[in-house]
Amino acid sequence: MFLLDAEDAFNTSYGYSNDQESSKNRIKKKTGEDNRPYAWWLRSAANDNRAGNVGESGSCDNSHVSTPHGVSPAFNVDLGSVIFASLIPGTTNEYKLTLSDNKMSIKVTDGKAVTREGNTVTVPYTTTGTNAGSATQVSVLITDDLYEGGKAVKTGYAYRKLTGGVSGTGSFELPEPYDEESCGTDYHAYILAEDVNGEKETDYASVPYEIQIPDHTHTLTHYERKEATETEDGNKEYWECSECGKRFTDEAGTHKISREDTVIPKLKDISATATGFSGTYDGKAHGITVKVTDPSGGAAVRYGTVAGTYDRNASPEYTEVGNYTVYYEVTADGYKALTGQAIVEIKEADVPGPEHTYAVNVENGDGDGSYAEGMTVTISANDPPEGKVFDKWTSDDGVEFADAASPETTFMMPAKDVEVTATYKDKEQEDKPDPGKTSVPVTDPSSSYASPEDNFAPVAPGSSEGTGGNIKKLELDFSNVKGSGVAPDSLKMTAITGSKFTTKAKVKDKDSVQTDDGIKAKFNKKDGTVTITCKKTGTATFNMEDGDSYKVKFVVDKPKPNKNEAKISAGTAPFTKTIKDLFGTSITGGKLTILKEKTSGQAVVKDNELTVNPADKDTIKLQYQYLNKKYKMTMKVK
Repeated sequence: MFLLDAEDAFNTSYGYSNDQESSKNRIKKKTGEDNRPYAWWLRSAANDNRAGNVGESGSCDNSHVSTPHGVSPAFNVDLGSVIFASLIPGTTNEYKLTLSDNKMSIKVTDGKAVTREGNTVTVPYTTTGTNAGSATQVSVLITDDLYEGGKAVKTGYAYRKLTGGVSGTGSFELPEPYDEESCGTDYHAYILAEDVNGEKETDYASVPYEIQIPDHTHTLTHYERKEATETEDGNKEYWECSECGKRFTDEAGTHKISREDTVIPKLKDISATATGFSGTYDGKAHGITVKVTDPSGGAAVRYGTVAGTYDRNASPEYTEVGNYTVYYEVTADGYKALTGQAIVEIKEADVPGPEHTYAVNVENGDGDGSYAEGMTVTISANDPPEGKVFDKWTSDDGVEFADAASPETTFMMPAKDVEVTATYKDKEQEDKPDPGKTSVPVTDPSSSYASPEDNFAPVAPGSSEGTGGNIKKLELDFSNVKGSGVAPDSLKMTAITGSKFTTKAKVKDKDSVQTDDGIKAKFNKKDGTVTITCKKTGTATFNMEDGDSYKVKFVVDKPKPNKNEAKISAGTAPFTKTIKDLFGTSITGGKLTILKEKTSGQAVVKDNELTVNPADKDTIKLQYQYLNKKYKMTMKVK
C-alpha cells in the first residue's frame, strides 16, 4: 500500500484530470459523520518542510508537513492474481477481492467423473497443497467464455457454492440457461477451493479447475390437452421431462414452456345483462339488447327463439303486438357460457277506456260496435234486394265517408253515437255480350268460375237471372266433400275482396263458426245459416248442425283493371294477354268476356286469354267475372 505522487494525480488513466486546477475527479471525502470533502497528501516533496497535496476542491498544491490532511492509499496488485471481486454485504460501492493462492489446488478426484441427474450436478473433488487446510468451501464458477485471470467479466457468468466439505463430493443445481446448453462449447464450468475470511478481509482461492458437465437427455412424458371446467384448471398439450421436470411444447423437447404457461385457468363467470324492448306498438321492429361487461372484449353473443338453440347472430325482431321470448348465449375464451332470456313486450297503443267510446249502428249492413273518437270504422252493405243495386251510404249524424258510393267503405269516428244506412236503387240493364261473340252463360259458378287450385267446389248459386249470370247469392254447400277423399279440415276456396258466402245448411248455433282477422261471420237467426264476408286471406271453421265440421281457407284476391294495358299504340303487333296481365290477379278461374268491340282488326277470347290483332281506332270492352264479382275495362288503339 502506498500514497500517490504528483505525477499519479495527473494521470488520466487513473481517471484524473491532466492539470492542477480544481477537478471533481480528485475530490475525496472524509469517512465519518460529516462526510465532507477533505484535502489529502501526495508523496512528492516540495522542499524540506513542505509536501504536495490535493485540496478540498480537487486542485493540486503543497502544504507544510504539519498541516492535518487525510490520506488516499493505493494498492499495487497483480491483476492476474485476482480471481474475482465481490460486493461487501450491506454496501453499495465497497468491494473485497478474492486472490489466487498458488499453495492450494483442487481437481476432480482421479478415477471418478462429474455426473448429472436432471439439473443436479455432482462433482467428486480433491483439495491439495500447503494451504489446503485453510479452505472453508468449494464453489463452482460458470462462464460463457473461457476463464482468464485478471480479465474483468461483468456479464455471462454464474457462481454457486457446492454442498459437501472441502474434499470429497459436492453438488449444485445447474442454472438456466446453461441447463439446456452443452458444456465446453456453449459455456465453461470451473471448481475452486476457497479460503473465505472476514467481511472486509481479502479471500483466497485455488486456481479455477475446469470440469466437464454431461449434457442432459430428456425423458419426456406426453400430456394431452385438458379443457378447464368451472371448478378445475385445465392444461395445454405439453411434454414433461421426468428427470429435470422441464416442460416443452413439442415432442422433440426443443421448445420450453413454463409450468404457468401450460395451465388453462378454470372458467370464469361472464358478466352480462339483457334488456328487452317494452313499449306500445309503433310499427317498428324491436328485439333485445345484451351488454357484456366481463370480459371487456372478445365475447360472442348468439340468439334464438327456442331455448337451447342459438342460431342467429342478431336478436330476432318483432313488430306486432304481443310478448315474445328471445333466448341468448354469450361465449368467450376462458369463460363458461352464459345463457338467458329476455322478453320483447309490444303493447297495444293506448286507446280511451269504455267511458270514451261511442256506438255505431249500421242499417242494411255490417260494422256495428263501439269505437273511440278518431278510430277508423269499416262498414259494408248487405247484398241488394231483388232488382236493386247498391246506391250510397247516408247518415244524419254528419259522418264523412271515405267513399259513400262504395258498398264497403270507412269513416273517422266522431265524439258521439252515429247511425249510417246503406241505400239501394233499381238495377239498370247489364251490358250483354254482342251476338256472335265469345260468352258463357253463368249456370254453375262452381265449375265456370272456381279457381283450378281450389281443392273443392262448394259454391253454388242461390239464384240467378238471365244468361248474364247475375248471381244474387252464393251458397257454401259441403255435401260434395263427403266421400271425395278431401280432408274436411284442409278445404280451400279462392275469393274476391268483399265476397259473401252463406252456408246452404244450418250451423249448430250462433257461436259455431270461428274465423280469424281476415274473415267476418254473421249468424242469420231466421234460417240458422251463417254468412261470411272475406276481407283478406283467412280461415273459417264451420260446425254444422249435423255434427260435421269443415275448415276452409279463403285465399282472397282483389282484381283491378290494369291502366297500362288500356292504351295500345297503333301499329302494335298481334299480342295475347292473360287475366293477370289485364286485371292484375293471380286467380286462374273465372270468366273473361268481350262485351263490345269496335274494331277493323280482330279480338278473340279463348281459354281465358285475349288475343288481339290491333288496328287503328279499335275499341274493345272487356269483362272479367269471378263468382258474383264483375270487373270491366276498355282497351283503345291510338
